[in-house]
Order: sequence, then structure tokens, then C-alpha cells
Amino acid sequence: MDTRYYRDGDGQQPWEVAREMIPALEASGNTSSSAWVLHGAYKEFAEGVRIMNGVTVDEGGDLRGEENGFQHLVNGMIREDRVFHLEKEALWISAYNRLGTLERERHDPWLAAGPDYLKREAPSRLAEKGWDVVRPDIDLTIRFWVLRGKIEGALDGNVVSENEYYGRCLEVVEWGRELWKDVPASVRGEVFDESFIRGLRNLYLLSILQCYGFNRLDTKLAEKLTAEADILLRSLETDPAPGDNADPGFKLSFYDYCRGSAYACKAFFHSDLARRGSSVEQNSQLAGEYYLQAAEAYPVDDEHHCQYLNKRWISWPDFGCR
Repeated sequence: MDTRYYRDGDGQQPWEVAREMIPALEASGNTSSSAWVLHGAYKEFAEGVRIMNGVTVDEGGDLRGEENGFQHLVNGMIREDRVFHLEKEALWISAYNRLGTLERERHDPWLAAGPDYLKREAPSRLAEKGWDVVRPDIDLTIRFWVLRGKIEGALDGNVVSENEYYGRCLEVVEWGRELWKDVPASVRGEVFDESFIRGLRNLYLLSILQCYGFNRLDTKLAEKLTAEADILLRSLETDPAPGDNADPGFKLSFYDYCRGSAYACKAFFHSDLARRGSSVEQNSQLAGEYYLQAAEAYPVDDEHHCQYLNKRWISWPDFGCR
């Protein structure tokens, strides 16, 4: 499903089509469809928008509303980044700012600080105030950074800032996961879960790809792209996918789609080397192999499946024929 195309006249949004497909998929036992991913991601994202739009200002000038809107928005994004969209942009941003103010009134996140400051302060705040205070403070910080990066990338085209914010998030959650590895997951918070970190790393990887696309002579970016893709693939090796009874959308989002992203990034890297005349035959063949692996990671009704199959033949037309 191509989520770049939105409602036109009497047409439907991709997530509306996905919702209508779910009953038939359930009845047939088909667990390999992009509809599962899109439906699950959009439900999360839409719940975040609902909470965000529900924040109001009372007669006394105080904000009233629910919390956890940022949690749902980001959970939707890490399931499937293509559900991110801003309907009525100015109103969306105003609601986003109101929710941010409400959350900051109730918690004390490190929004303006960097990872180093947070890593210095969080342990002492934890010792003083406990997990009930620190867990939402860290959670809100991570989710705010994710959204800030995405908004700057989407609205301003600032892919460098988007990449930097995702990198901040990864630095903190990996640090915290190691520091508090003996703390129960339910106590330390969702942002330290393996699936959340993998989804976040996938966003980070794709933002590196965007940056590399603008500056293909940057060897450090190229090295980072392939290194992060390999880290993502290794995380899949050490964290087995859930069984057949698991939510199909969860398995696809945090396992298959992440695998597809990683292979696609490795393919792009080798394809770009070949285009620039570096070991053309070898890099073309590697690009073709990786694009095929990327395509096979996605359901056949996802746009990426078709895109990467096409790129496989463009990269190495003779692949599979020798």
C-alpha cells in the first residue's frame, strides 16, 4: 500500500482501506499483508491525535486533558513511519503544542537538554524520587525528541536535525537499557524494550539514508549507514520473532519490516558505489542480492516489495541467470 497517496474526492486513505481488509484477512488466516501493519500503526497514531485534540483551556486559563498522547503518536510511527501525517497543519501543530505544555506541567522531562545532561541527572533523580517520577520523565523526553525530529524533517526538510534527534534517543535508551538491565521492564518503561529500540533504530537508519542521499561523498555517513544496518540485522538474530499467535502487525513491523529496511539500505550503498564506478560488477551484484532480500522481507501488497524487486533487476539484470 502506498501511503503517499491521500484521499481524493470519494477516495479512501490507505489506512481506511487497511481497516476494511482486516476481517477478510482474519477469516482467511492471512497474516502476511501490509494491511496489518498500517492498521495497527494508524490506530496508535490516531489515538495520539485524539488525545492531542482533546486538550482544552478552561476559564481560568489552565490546561485540561489526557496524558500519553505523545506515547501513542510515537508508537504508531515506530510501527510504520508512513502513517505520520498532519491534517490541517496549523491546527495540528497548535494541538501538539498544547499537549506538550500539559505534559510539561505534570512532569519534568529533559526536553532542552542533551543526552549527556540527561545521563548525569537521571540516576540522581531516580535515587531521590523513584521510578514513578523518572519513568514518565524519560519516556516523555524520548517521545518529544522523536516527534521534534520528525516534524522538523517533514515540515522544514531538515533531515540532518531529524537524524540528530533520533540519534539522541538511541543514545539514551541504549544507555538506560544497560544501566537498568536488572530492573523489570514494567518498572523502567517501554522505551527500553527491545521492540521499541529496534523500531527507533529503524527510524534512525532511514534518516541516515536520507542524509546520505543528499551527500553521497560523505564516507562517514556511508560507513554509518552500513554499520547501523548491520546492527539492526544482528538485533533480529538475538531476539526471535514471536509465535504464530502474536499480533501479525507487531511481527511484521518490528521484525520483517526492520529486516527489509536494513537490507534496502545495504543495497542502496552498494548500488551507489557501482554508479560511481567502484568495483562495478561486484557492487552491482551485491546491490541486487540485498534488494532481493529486502523485497522478500515485505508482504507482496506493500509498495516496498515491488520497488525493491524492480531495483534488484535494475542493479543486476543478470543476477540469477548465471
